[in-house]
Amino acid sequence: MGTADSLTEEGRNGGRELTWDDKEVCGHYLVRFCPFDLFVNTRSDIGPCPRIHDPKLKESFEKSPQHDAYVAKFEAELAQFCEILVMDLDRRVRRERERRHQEVEPAPPHPPVN
Repeated sequence: MGTADSLTEEGRNGGRELTWDDKEVCGHYLVRFCPFDLFVNTRSDIGPCPRIHDPKLKESFEKSPQHDAYVAKFEAELAQFCEILVMDLDRRVRRERERRHQEVEPAPPHPPVN
């Protein structure tokens, strides 16, 4: 869940009530899932989501007449974020494999000196 979950709604927004379309609300969470919640407590943990996850806002989004107009936008943003995340993780795996391969690879034998 987002880091702001423990704060009151008023505290997050200087006293005004949040709506699902506020920039502080996690669009990924509204349409599917938040990628920040995927690798919690693993070496690939990317930390807490900086945006707000609120089931009431998600429900409000789902009932909104603007829902369909925003779903494609939020899903595209989620897909792009996930693609970047996968590329970063692939790069980390590749580097780790290369590092391990270098550790295991025996040193080439020296030619005999005459």
